[in-house]
Amino acid sequence: MIDGWRRRPQLAGGTRREAWRMHQEIIMTQTRSLFRSPTVLAVALALVALAGVQIHSASATRREASIAPAVVGVVDMEKLFGNLRELKDKNEKLDAVAKQRKAELDGKEDALKVKAKRLSELPNDQVDQHRQLEQELYEENEQLKVKVALYRRRSDVESGEVIRELYEKVSAEVTKFAQAEGFDLIMIDTSKIKLPANQTNGTYNSIIKDRSMLFVSERLDITDALTTRMNNNYAAGR
Repeated sequence: MIDGWRRRPQLAGGTRREAWRMHQEIIMTQTRSLFRSPTVLAVALALVALAGVQIHSASATRREASIAPAVVGVVDMEKLFGNLRELKDKNEKLDAVAKQRKAELDGKEDALKVKAKRLSELPNDQVDQHRQLEQELYEENEQLKVKVALYRRRSDVESGEVIRELYEKVSAEVTKFAQAEGFDLIMIDTSKIKLPANQTNGTYNSIIKDRSMLFVSERLDITDALTTRMNNNYAAGR
């Protein structure tokens, strides 16, 4: 038994192809007719032009943003450190310690001089006393040399620690200053470095390599403003 009521109508192969060809021709004809219309064509061209303007505008905006001028500042570190109240106070403390150490060393040196005089005044026949004083003088003199070297090293380290601490403060304050004032770049001004006389070729080459700037306009110098900020912070206990 054939269930004919369930089957959909079927077109013959040639008939289906012919119907499809006619359908395509109708679509193409409608499309050509549409773009022959002056109004439709003008609208299409306007849309293309508008899209081009928008793309050009966006590209120009990106280019302008990428070449925006940077705000640059420089700091004269020698001038800055020379005017920092905190550095002056710390150096005064270091000087006081150095004076105490010098007084101690001077006392030991004076004691050695007294002992050396005693040795020179001993009669030649007092051989044992000569040997004893000579040994004491030698030992005490060597101890004094060690103590001098120790204090010199300690002073250098202490001075270096002061510079390190202040440099870190300067670096932190420069960052805050740049963010507050809208700077993009702040550098150490090396344009003021001079070449000292009577130095070797190697010394001059080293100095020239360190001098990365040959000229800096005074308009870029923020040293005074930074000095004021740091001195105010120090006075306020910050």
